[in-house]
Amino acid sequence: MTTDRSEKKWGFKAVSKGRKRALELAQKISQSNCATLIIGPTGVGKEVLAQDIHANSARVTGRFVALNCAALTPALFESELFGHQRGAYTGAVGRKLGLVELADQGTLFLDEVGEMPLEMQTKLLRFLSLGTFWPLGSTEERKADVRVIAATNRDLRAMVPSSFREDLFYRLGVLPIVLPALTPEDTQQICEDLAREIARQRGYSTSRRELGALSRLASKATWPGGVRELRSAVERYFLLRDHARSVKENWQVSYDIGSAELNPRTSSMPRRPLTGDVPDLLRQIDDVVFLEVARQTSGVRELAQRLDRTPQAVYDRLRKLGLRPDDLRGERAISLLNGAREALAPYQPWIQAVLNG
Repeated sequence: MTTDRSEKKWGFKAVSKGRKRALELAQKISQSNCATLIIGPTGVGKEVLAQDIHANSARVTGRFVALNCAALTPALFESELFGHQRGAYTGAVGRKLGLVELADQGTLFLDEVGEMPLEMQTKLLRFLSLGTFWPLGSTEERKADVRVIAATNRDLRAMVPSSFREDLFYRLGVLPIVLPALTPEDTQQICEDLAREIARQRGYSTSRRELGALSRLASKATWPGGVRELRSAVERYFLLRDHARSVKENWQVSYDIGSAELNPRTSSMPRRPLTGDVPDLLRQIDDVVFLEVARQTSGVRELAQRLDRTPQAVYDRLRKLGLRPDDLRGERAISLLNGAREALAPYQPWIQAVLNG
């Protein structure tokens, strides 16, 4: 996906302290060329912030090229990123430019970078260091001047060295930007902006009073899917809106329908065999339990007692998670907790079916 943005404005909405801090960091580094790592749960605006950094940089006349690292098989990754020559593999009938070349003089955004195969991490690290790459099947090394912005909802530090290279982690994380989960204040502002935008695009009539009431109602709900889920809810509100009902009644109708359709009762579904990475499932469950209990404690000693572990074991676990003892109830720990919860989402139907018997 490629886009061209020429307007130097910041579309990223920041109301809460954590998002304001992230925006300030992004503004400070926008004019630099350093690689940047944006960390945060799904749907909090990582790509929007990356686009804003590009739009407010000296590279704005170049392309902003985005790649979802989780959407490609390892076999296609190298060709997509660095391109290929004719005959490089079966079906390669002509030369294809990779995203690195398309982003020359611009910005390459690598979403879900934690899903990148280890072999490709090595080649990406070489490109970041030297600015050179080899298209698949080529005998000629090429150059490209590209700024790389990566994003992830996973704890990359915990993935080192088993599934993520340590040197690449530090190369990308020169100045990491952490986006926390949406707070009610953020949700209210974003909802109002989304509602105004959708109403304008679709030709819906609305008022400041309705927008205010709608955004306040949205701020009282939780949005595991972040802004994408919130946008769907707002669109559904306008589609189902009946002017004979109050804003609250219209919101409740649309919210109930969305909940029923998108979150069906798993107890009525047949239990399917567990698929996927079982060790990863167990690790994520352990992370959720550890971080949730940590939020309820005042320090390492109390946490160790609650978990029936030694203080040293707790210190080791915190170090593995990239946390300090004074981070137990801070935004960093909350961000990791939200990320671990999201990682469990694919397993939720299976877990619920087990609990329901």
